[in-house]
Amino acid sequence: MMETKISGLTLRNPLMLASGILGVSYSTMLRVAKHGAAAIVTKSISRRPCKGYDNPVVVVTEDAVINAVGLSNPGVKAFKTEIEKFREHDKETPLIVSIYGSRTSDIEAVMNNLPLDMVNGIELNLSCPHAKEAGIVVGKKPGLVKRLLSELSKYDVWLSVKISPLLPMDRLLAVFERFEVDAIVASNTLPAMHIDYNTLKPVLSNVIGGLSGSPLRYVALAIIYNLFESTEIPLIGCGGVLDYRHVLQYLACGARAVQIGSGIMVKGLKIFEEILSGLRTFMENRGLTKLSDIVGVAHG
Repeated sequence: MMETKISGLTLRNPLMLASGILGVSYSTMLRVAKHGAAAIVTKSISRRPCKGYDNPVVVVTEDAVINAVGLSNPGVKAFKTEIEKFREHDKETPLIVSIYGSRTSDIEAVMNNLPLDMVNGIELNLSCPHAKEAGIVVGKKPGLVKRLLSELSKYDVWLSVKISPLLPMDRLLAVFERFEVDAIVASNTLPAMHIDYNTLKPVLSNVIGGLSGSPLRYVALAIIYNLFESTEIPLIGCGGVLDYRHVLQYLACGARAVQIGSGIMVKGLKIFEEILSGLRTFMENRGLTKLSDIVGVAHG
């Protein structure tokens, strides 16, 4: 009933862990899988270790999360151990490694150091809004994106690209289709900031961070809706998923799966089980036997 297919990747249900939260150690990834996530997307990994920004790096408001972690990660050589340990305990859950880089040599170094026989896919981060020389800085340059995808095409691996509405999608979509990417993930966070009410100064050390949570969902739904009418590339929704109704919204707009990140900060890992229960009840009450019956119905 819950199975969904995204190009060559089959998931037992449509829920995935979004990159950036709990995807950096094998133990936390195992916990996420045990709570019902059908796939794990790791924290974005780079060629070399990245310290990221100094604290404070996260602000939690009434309805949103703003972060400026700065793509901190241990680097691909250290992270390889986490992948190997994860696979020792879980040989079934699809593992998708999020990666980033600003040069083809960066991508080559990451890919050559990953145990590709232990992972099920790669997610190329083209849209982090607060990284200095990566993420959206790369995504705004279609020529550079073309070169990075050309490098990735040398590897026989399932590939998704993570975007945001700040990218030149009219030009990027042609690049994505040319290199036959397996999925588009929308959306990454948007530039945002928060001011301390007492000091009247920015809270984040980097001043500007990335906005996620409920406000992002409305933007991401529009992106998914428009992409569904513009391309045959499978879509994955991301942003502000807190309950099963939000998943239904993404599916109706055209997504085949959704990623959950900031929702975990609000509800904990039980969010996966709660959403699956809600989806199951909804489908049973409507007499739906396949998740695909919901995908794209908002388009009439």
